[in-house]
Amino acid sequence: PEPRVRGAALASLQRIFSKNRVKTDLHERVLHSAGRSYYDVLRLRMNLLKTYTDAVVYPETEAEIQKLLVLAARNNWAVVPYGGGSSVVGGVEAVSGGKKAVVTLDMTRMNRLIALSPMNGTATFEAGVYGPDLELALGKQGWTLGHFPQSFEYSTLGGWVAARSAGQQSSRYGKIEEI
Repeated sequence: PEPRVRGAALASLQRIFSKNRVKTDLHERVLHSAGRSYYDVLRLRMNLLKTYTDAVVYPETEAEIQKLLVLAARNNWAVVPYGGGSSVVGGVEAVSGGKKAVVTLDMTRMNRLIALSPMNGTATFEAGVYGPDLELALGKQGWTLGHFPQSFEYSTLGGWVAARSAGQQSSRYGKIEEI
């Protein structure tokens, strides 16, 4: 179906994110309406999706996300966060829950190491960092997170937290909520 976010509502999104970081084309909408699990890939290939996101936005700052959430509340939109899209638990489904539209918040541009404290062994990353990039940033300074789920190469820190991820070395380092 045509995207339900258009006209003045679309212009409002473009003022927050700029035109090049708001996508309403068919390709982006389909790719962000389901995950990459085996079940999702089958539904995508067989054209069996029943719901689609209406717009995809790519934030680069927390302030942009805050503005989006205010706009979404005002317009009665559902906002679905999206990282790597591995979606083992179905968390990226474009389900409106009775809202007027679905906007997907693609976090992959928020992928930076913000702080690392060797003193207390803590690191702060943005939610959209992929597993290999996170480990590379930590490894350069002699550290590891030690979290290696099967979806490691294709999933993000935010997704790990949202899905309470466990990995192959969870018996050594713990599950993500323990890390």
